[in-house]
Amino acid sequence: GASLPASSSGAPPDHIATELSFIAFLFAKEAHAHFAGDAAAVEICQQGRTAFLREHLGMWVGSFASTVAVRAPDTFYAQAAVLTAEAVREMVKGQGSIVNALPLVNQQPSTVDDDACFACPAACGSDEEEWA
Repeated sequence: GASLPASSSGAPPDHIATELSFIAFLFAKEAHAHFAGDAAAVEICQQGRTAFLREHLGMWVGSFASTVAVRAPDTFYAQAAVLTAEAVREMVKGQGSIVNALPLVNQQPSTVDDDACFACPAACGSDEEEWA
């Protein structure tokens, strides 16, 4: 299979699945900290999640959702992408100014070179049956 293009630092680019997995990991760590009664660890997890959303996932999830919705309308992928973007916005609703910095789901789709696309098969216009 084709590998993901690397950035100038050699790291693979952001990927929706990786970033959502990291958010889930932070929620699990926070739940463990609550269970252990460790208020400092709870706070660290919340701060980490806020920073991650601001600096990573929150920066492009709206554009991603719009691109998938335009390129694969009326598909599972479009519905999942829009729901994901809305969930990210809900996660940060109570975190002040970060909400205003998050892109809207219905923003202009990003321009993606099909040869360089790596985010999802629907975003790149691949045949849906291939990914079922």
